[in-house]
Amino acid sequence: MFELQGPIVLPQPLALTADVRWLDEDQLLLGVEGSGVYSWRIGEDEGTLEASLAGAGYHRGFESYSRVGGSSSGSVAFAGGLFGVYLKSRGDFEMLKAIEIVGDVDRRGDRTAVVGLSRNEEGDWEDHIAWVFKDGESEPRTLLPTRDGGEIMGQCWHAQVSVVRLISEERVLVVPGLEPGVFVYDRAGQLLESLSADTFAADAGCGLEEGERSLLGNAAFRIEWMAGRRVIDELLADEAGNVYFFVRHVPGGPESIVLEPPESGADTQPAAGASGQVTVVSGRTDAEGATILTTVRGFTRGAENHSSTYDAAHPPLGRVCWDLVQARAEELTAVTTLPCAVESEFADTRLRADLRGDKAVVLLTGFLGALARPAAVFEARLRPPGR
Repeated sequence: MFELQGPIVLPQPLALTADVRWLDEDQLLLGVEGSGVYSWRIGEDEGTLEASLAGAGYHRGFESYSRVGGSSSGSVAFAGGLFGVYLKSRGDFEMLKAIEIVGDVDRRGDRTAVVGLSRNEEGDWEDHIAWVFKDGESEPRTLLPTRDGGEIMGQCWHAQVSVVRLISEERVLVVPGLEPGVFVYDRAGQLLESLSADTFAADAGCGLEEGERSLLGNAAFRIEWMAGRRVIDELLADEAGNVYFFVRHVPGGPESIVLEPPESGADTQPAAGASGQVTVVSGRTDAEGATILTTVRGFTRGAENHSSTYDAAHPPLGRVCWDLVQARAEELTAVTTLPCAVESEFADTRLRADLRGDKAVVLLTGFLGALARPAAVFEARLRPPGR
């Protein structure tokens, strides 16, 4: 069903790749933090810049290119985690929608699918959290309505657990992550199927009280929160109607995570220009029941993030697994699971992937933005059970 093959070594200028799509048989489309969307032929020393908002007149947010929807019909769809989803066609840029918090983007044929949060003219969250944009049409087709006015997604967005995929020419699959459910829509925007996340052995929702949700912006807190949950990190689909869910979990739970402080004598003071309040986070308890406190420094745009418990150059240790859950598009409730198809020794690792035929590319990366670290990329073979 799944065979992880040799690593793909990225050249240094592309080391901070945050998302990946196949472009051709041996060519990838890469979203590189703070740089742009690049095409890169495997094995070459450098890539070609395909899209960058530098000088394009748009609000660039955190200059993140961490959501690459892919290239089709001569256009490239991409976004960062914040402030807009974009389409580049024949050298021209178009903001498809001023989505404030972008969960995920995908493109297939003449359509682009998005999950996230966007504000209305009154400044409130819109009624829907997923859309499909068709080339040449001025308005998108709304998909999934929010069930709580966008409250949970707006407060817990740092978790980054939303996924969307156009799984065929006719269907789009939406995993809101922070709101319950997994949903399938047709190309007209009509709901075809609604399932529970536990169909795929995954959790949904934030699971935190309102006063705790902002703490997900702290690296150490988020790592431990993720270690206590099973989340759909990525999903793929092939042309034969198979859908694959990569479900992330930490087998040892939060107590298995080793958050190593900097070496004794290391400079833990903020760099010049850095800002952010020091926050004490209530973490797990030890064997005697005493609360273990974690101290982190909050993130602000343009500031280097310093934390006594997180160092991107030396990520925290803890075995992370991705179970591979396979189903058929026409019968998503009948699943086959390959436990721990992919694993990592670093507790902050997230997975992005793409599929072309039976050839998959798997990207393992850490946090986005100021805490980004070099990614690891692998080639794999992915076939349905029995093949």
